Amino acid sequence: MKKTISLLFTLLIIFHAENSYTAPDTIKAGIIADDLSTMSEPFITTLKKEVKALLSDTIEFEEKFILSSDWSLAKAEENYQFLINTREINFIISIGVLSSAVVSSQKNFEKPVMAVGIIDPLIQGLPVSKDNKSGVNNFTYILYNQDLEGDIKTFHRVYPFKKIALIAENEIVDSVLKNIEPLKKSARSFGTEIEIIPLNSGINDALKNISGYDSVYLGYFGRFGHEKKNLVNSLSNLGVTVFGSSKSDINSGAVAALYPEENLIKTVRRIALNIESYTQGKKMSDLPVKMELEKKFAINIQAASKQGFSPSFSVLSDAEIIDKQTIDPREMLGLEDIVRQALINNLDLKISTLETDISNQDYRLSKSEYFPSLSLNAGETVIDKKRAENSMGTAAERTAAASVRLEQLLYSEPSSSVKEVNRNYLEAQKKAQEAKKLDIINQATTAYFNVLKAKTIEKIRKDNLDLTKKHLSISEQREIAGYSGKSDVYRWKSSVATAAKDLFEASNSHRLQVLNLNKILDRPFREKTSLVDESLEGELFRNYKSKKYYEYINNPATFRKFSDFLVKESLENSPELKQLDFLYKAYSRELKRYRRERFIPVATVAGEASHIFDRSGEGSDVKGADPEDNEWTIALNLSWPLYSKGKINLNRKKTEINIEKIETEIKNLSKTIEINVRSSILDLLNKIMNLEASETSADYAKKSLVLVQDLYARGKVSVTELVNAQNESLSADLSHMNSVYDFLSAVFNLQRTIGRFSFFHSEQENMMFNEKMKNYIETN
Repeated sequence: MKKTISLLFTLLIIFHAENSYTAPDTIKAGIIADDLSTMSEPFITTLKKEVKALLSDTIEFEEKFILSSDWSLAKAEENYQFLINTREINFIISIGVLSSAVVSSQKNFEKPVMAVGIIDPLIQGLPVSKDNKSGVNNFTYILYNQDLEGDIKTFHRVYPFKKIALIAENEIVDSVLKNIEPLKKSARSFGTEIEIIPLNSGINDALKNISGYDSVYLGYFGRFGHEKKNLVNSLSNLGVTVFGSSKSDINSGAVAALYPEENLIKTVRRIALNIESYTQGKKMSDLPVKMELEKKFAINIQAASKQGFSPSFSVLSDAEIIDKQTIDPREMLGLEDIVRQALINNLDLKISTLETDISNQDYRLSKSEYFPSLSLNAGETVIDKKRAENSMGTAAERTAAASVRLEQLLYSEPSSSVKEVNRNYLEAQKKAQEAKKLDIINQATTAYFNVLKAKTIEKIRKDNLDLTKKHLSISEQREIAGYSGKSDVYRWKSSVATAAKDLFEASNSHRLQVLNLNKILDRPFREKTSLVDESLEGELFRNYKSKKYYEYINNPATFRKFSDFLVKESLENSPELKQLDFLYKAYSRELKRYRRERFIPVATVAGEASHIFDRSGEGSDVKGADPEDNEWTIALNLSWPLYSKGKINLNRKKTEINIEKIETEIKNLSKTIEINVRSSILDLLNKIMNLEASETSADYAKKSLVLVQDLYARGKVSVTELVNAQNESLSADLSHMNSVYDFLSAVFNLQRTIGRFSFFHSEQENMMFNEKMKNYIETN
């Protein structure tokens, strides 16, 4: 009985001591770091600054107690024991994978210890209670949302490897990766193997043992970190697919990498808050360990291409695409570059140019009817012997002769008509080519803006996916904190899937617009086209947005006059109307021909001269016969087509119908041009108003989203309110982006309707045009 009372008394004392714990008035903290290189120094400097700002004089850091383990387990253990045995140190912080592994492996903690740099608690053998606490007296740690098993599965989606090596510095392997059987078991579940290759003396250890592995996962290199880039290059040259765990890995040439967002401030503030909680009497074992950072997933397209594979579209839609292909700024195409290439290369325009060349040849052929024709004939004639004998010397058995004939058309109503008709057809075709040129310019500018619009939509969709993932992370933290349940998490996971689908569609739309632009420019469909973006900050946008004559659109008093002026200019400039005018002239000349053809003869003159060079055989040498060897003739011929099966009358009636048709087309086209101009002006006015309104809407929607995000993270608003705020911000961003490119497209569409693109004219010509417009508005 006495023993029982004694035991209960002892337990009561222990329980009372733990729950009545009070922190010391001043905390003197010691730090153990893997090393004190230029990489870790900013972290420690920021940590001291943040903790001092929060706790003021209640905490002290002395330089002599900021110790480097120099990437050595033994040195880390030595540093830890030194701080434990130093009486003035009453709080220990370990920073780094190796140092934190040594610290966390201790069985008992005599002093409060916080570890920053835990990789995987399951592999490292650390306890993680369900309520997000360490559960270990005097010990806590910060656990980022890293997951080796999840990383391996994600990399297998990128490239279905058979055997992957996890490469890490040997000290880290010995201290951190001792228990990787759960990882091996997981790998076997989807048909792969994973093994560890430790680095004892450098990257050659990995290169010597890489045979049989088709992939590599870059772990923590510790003291060999400076050799990582050389290892990536060497492995890539060997055909081994490399995956990484940091942003520097993807930049060094790894095919893909998964890594938490680099957020130094967020980490040091968590450390500071944990220390503050400790000073306020909260036990280290009860402090939260999990820390959610946005996880980045990146794919290096060039590196994947070098290894001879391409990730699936579903994988690409989830990742940030890194393309290390450098683009010379001189190869970036602006709007004027695109237009020039279109005018040189566009196939439709080339066809129109060839049609003009054909019309030109037709005209030249019709002109050639009035050119003289000259022909030369030579030959030998053989007749039967008896006939030669009876000819009395006038016809020899064999005769060799030559003749030359000259013909000249003096006048022909059909030929004159065809010549003038073809000349008008040629001029009409030139105007058709001019119209086609304007169309191609408009098509090129529209395609240019469509590519930029699609590219921006893709970026907005990517940002929305990243934001949705961030909100998923917040919802998971809210669940841990007890602000919400699983329903929020499931809703955000559903939203992530939807956002990924939207991004995939946006990416395909971008590719489609690039294909369309390449067709207009007659470039290979696979060729990448890098464009100078003309957004709100673009010079082109500022130039057209600041055009003074837009003031006429915003002013109802001058809107009608402005519209009337542009209609007048359009009718004067329209190549389509001028094309119809030339066709009208062509048909009018044809009608004139059919009315005059019976009364005006076709007049031709022809002359011919011949000479006999040789006579032989019977009849060539008859006594008393002296045949003439030289002959010539000249003739004037007049002819009238009195009746041609009724074709003249039928053609005349047909031409009269064509003339009436052309007149109707001219009236119709004039009205079409006018309504196109007026509707284009109204459309531009709408685009200007949309531009201003959408900019304001996007700004306020973004501010609203920031506020709701903060409230949601603190459990003040529901998931529905955050979803609505995010959707409204997304919609406003898309609307504003569309309004920018729609405005520029409307500008060039209006210029097409008036048949005048200002960037093809000099500054002086544009000033004269503006002055002409101003005078018209002021005087009408």
